[in-house]
Amino acid sequence: KGIDMSKLAFEVAQLSKICEDGISGGKGGVYTVTSNEIQSSAKGTFKELVRSRHSIRQFAPMAVDIETVREAIAIATQSPSVCNRPSWRVRAYEGAEKDRVLALQTGNRGFGHEAPVVLIVTGDLSYFAGNRERNQVYIDGGLFAMTLIYALHHLGLGTCALNLCNDRKVDRALRHVTGIPASETFI
Repeated sequence: KGIDMSKLAFEVAQLSKICEDGISGGKGGVYTVTSNEIQSSAKGTFKELVRSRHSIRQFAPMAVDIETVREAIAIATQSPSVCNRPSWRVRAYEGAEKDRVLALQTGNRGFGHEAPVVLIVTGDLSYFAGNRERNQVYIDGGLFAMTLIYALHHLGLGTCALNLCNDRKVDRALRHVTGIPASETFI
């Protein structure tokens, strides 16, 4: 149709070059991180901690010490909270219980079965009043979740934050499986 495609062809070639020359070696953002690397890099400065954290989607076939998870949760309880009303809750799931939870979260296909522990962060809606505060639970829960992820990394555990884009049916099913009350919303 007489359209000059040279600019588009140049842009596509540049994108291809990024994939070939990037740190991933052309693997589309895949970066191998060992358990030893996580444990050693997570002990430096905060800047080093943040820069060394990656989402892990292939986990070592070993159990996680639940006391380490509890320690990370204790660290994360120092997260900032909106209006100084920490509304977060966190629950840990392992084994068959974990598998039932992950069956309802569709973003873990291909790697979720390898995760030894799944944590669900919720926010308690009863801490907030009225329409004006309706979004504060997500800010509060998000701050806590981020701090929890960094605390787990600091303690040498790899993590992958999963979303929970669920409809009402899945929400009910997840509440049934976990026993999480309707007064809490999933973060």
